[in-house]
Amino acid sequence: MQRPRRAQVRGERHPPDQIVGDDENERLPRPAVRQGEVEQADGPVTRHVLAPVAKKLFHRHYVGLAITEDELRDSDLDWTVIRPPRLLHHRLRRRYRAAVDINVRGGMFVARADVARHMPAVVDDPSTFAHTVGIAY
Repeated sequence: MQRPRRAQVRGERHPPDQIVGDDENERLPRPAVRQGEVEQADGPVTRHVLAPVAKKLFHRHYVGLAITEDELRDSDLDWTVIRPPRLLHHRLRRRYRAAVDINVRGGMFVARADVARHMPAVVDDPSTFAHTVGIAY
């Protein structure tokens, strides 16, 4: 049986052996958002107003993403999770901010094109293995 090339990230459970590419050592970047959690890098408005509202509105989505991230953490894979905020259908800007293991402070939006451009840069960077990378404007 051929392994799927991509794992769905909408709340379904997928064993880590279904999250690798065609070659067992191939790393495939996964966009994921687990931003319902409050981080110290977030400003006070985000921590006390926006994050609690987002948790209530998108609870089911965040639970599914948290399960996926936990399964990756518990696996033997070299993984990197990309955490964009709200994705926009804009042209490539090439100017965005990225932060390892924290959300980008004040980052509310990013274009899908910029996220796609950033993924190849982190997929072979060992400093991002087993870490999350926040990306935003």
